[in-house]
Amino acid sequence: MDHGQHINGSDCSKAFNDHSTMDHGQHINGLDCSKAFNDHSTMDHGQHINGSDCSKGFNDHSTMDHGQHINGSDCSKAFNDHSTMDHGQHISGSDCSKAFNDHSTMDHGQHINGSDCSKAFKDHSTMDHGQHINGSDCSKGFNDHSTMDHGQHINGSYCSKAFNDHSTMDHGQHINGSDCSKAFNETPLSYSKLPSLTADQLFSL
Repeated sequence: MDHGQHINGSDCSKAFNDHSTMDHGQHINGLDCSKAFNDHSTMDHGQHINGSDCSKGFNDHSTMDHGQHINGSDCSKAFNDHSTMDHGQHISGSDCSKAFNDHSTMDHGQHINGSDCSKAFKDHSTMDHGQHINGSDCSKGFNDHSTMDHGQHINGSYCSKAFNDHSTMDHGQHINGSDCSKAFNETPLSYSKLPSLTADQLFSL
């Protein structure tokens, strides 16, 4: 998956490397996250993201957990299983406790950075970020599983080619100016799962 050209004014043309060894590239918000994730079943954000300790970022592919803090919020239960991923309680001060539902119909919930993204993703091969992420129109978020496209804009940057294929995901060089050249490593973890939601339940909110 390739984030395209720009995210927050940085060059992220190489978004991810492969599915089990995903590399965030070089930088994320000025913090060194060179050990951000481990393998596809045990992804770990490393030590710090935005000054918070997220050393236990994700556990396995069906129970991904962001760890303790992201942007000063407690997101220790970020994701549950692969078909019902939930961002936890807060991301950037917004309530995203219902972030994702199932693997083929993932929904970011209600708000991400003050924008209404209740229809964030649709199915696994055509995932759509909804209407707005940080004030940009991303109604066409992803296309298919091997060529996911963030649509037109993310934080005012043109990212029409957001992701490439499922096994070659690399964040490229820069995301908000931080060093995350080693985004993922490989060590299994385990976290309890959050309650799952069906697509119908989520979209009825």
